Amino acid sequence: MKKVLAIDMGATSIRGVIGYIQDEKLKIETIGRFTHEIVDYEGRKRWQWDKIINNIIEMILKHSGEISSLGIDTWGVDFGLLNKEGRLIENPISYRDIKNSLGIEYAEKYMSKEEIFLETGNQIMGINSLFQLLAYRKLNPNTYKDIDKILFLPDLINYILTAEICSELTIASTSQMLNIKEQNWNFEMLKEFSINKDILPKIIKNKSIIGKTKNSIDERLKETNIDVISVASHDTASAVYLTKAYNDKEYAFLSSGTWSLIGCCTEEAIINKDVFKSELTNEIGFDSKNMFFKNITGLYLIERLRKELKDIYKIDFDYSYITDFVTKTEPFEAYVDTDYVDFTNEEISIIESIEKYLLTTKQELLDDKRKYFRVIYESLVFKYKEIINEIEKIIGYKFKGIHIIGGGAKAEFLCQMIADGLNKKVLAGPYEATAIGNILVQLAVVESEKMNIDEIIKNTYKVKEYLPKNCEDWIR
Repeated sequence: MKKVLAIDMGATSIRGVIGYIQDEKLKIETIGRFTHEIVDYEGRKRWQWDKIINNIIEMILKHSGEISSLGIDTWGVDFGLLNKEGRLIENPISYRDIKNSLGIEYAEKYMSKEEIFLETGNQIMGINSLFQLLAYRKLNPNTYKDIDKILFLPDLINYILTAEICSELTIASTSQMLNIKEQNWNFEMLKEFSINKDILPKIIKNKSIIGKTKNSIDERLKETNIDVISVASHDTASAVYLTKAYNDKEYAFLSSGTWSLIGCCTEEAIINKDVFKSELTNEIGFDSKNMFFKNITGLYLIERLRKELKDIYKIDFDYSYITDFVTKTEPFEAYVDTDYVDFTNEEISIIESIEKYLLTTKQELLDDKRKYFRVIYESLVFKYKEIINEIEKIIGYKFKGIHIIGGGAKAEFLCQMIADGLNKKVLAGPYEATAIGNILVQLAVVESEKMNIDEIIKNTYKVKEYLPKNCEDWIR
């Protein structure tokens, strides 16, 4: 029985999960969790990189005697920059830094947004790696010259663990620098932006061994000898692998966490002007499967509201409290566009931003600020409905169900809302889909016998089903 370690990195917390197969079921155990945050340093919003790396290494060292391999998954788009000596030039900048958006403005001097989309298949978002890199060059021309390699966050950690420089395909596909159909860097487009192709590492696919921790560039790991495996290192790719949508085209997926990623799996990337206008994206999933979806703000709004209301009411607004409260609240008292630009500006109160939106759109403010939990839930459902309609129109058929994974799958009230609002069956769970996907890929590599992944998932996890009930209430 071999045990593997998934390092599952989220934007606010990182955890280590050990997994192994026993009695044809997957057993998992969370062996460590720590929080981290974005900090202001040298005029940019950055990740607490030293804290992240030190905690990951300590976790590995503590359990090095029991694990055969480890794998890293993280959010997309963010990266670190190495110089010729292989050292990090500075701590990685967060996608939340508003200066990244300068990159789009700069990029449009060379190519239009539509041209960039048609070259890459990625939804145009200011957080994308291409725009971050262009913004960095504009703001830091001297240090930009020192760049020898750009490594996305899971690739950067893999480099620290193994001294191997490479980029895993799923995380590279979030960058807006890939030719998504050829599954390689789009060197012709990058030439238009005068980006040196040599700073881009070789691309590898998942299900391979990158290297061993005994070769780590960190001295603390040199006494260990653990395989570091190329998992689907973009967290969405690992999670979607666990959904019914991965193998069944009649199902859509919703990865519900800080962000909401909603869409489906397709045989190949769908890249045309209609897709561009709908602001949909193509990214590469596990085993090179294409994921066709939209990336929008998700439970991040709920998290911000929880934090502010906790300061006001001096109580902890956990999800059971929120569910209990919203079930007693009148429906459809207000609506917000969850992608309203002010909602992502953390320098402005989320309550103030919501109320500004309501006043601007000639809606009444609500008498109890806790009611905004329901407003956000309902507004997300309307957004999901709009996106699914757009996708169905483009692919030419309707889904019969949607499979939700991630933290939002725990929110029973929200899941039922989605079933009602979209008039589709909803499957919810497993909640820890990203870590599980990470673990299963590792086990497929380190276990000598061929595993029946579908059977293991079926034996291990119960997926909750929600059927549509009050669909007529959502017709607007």
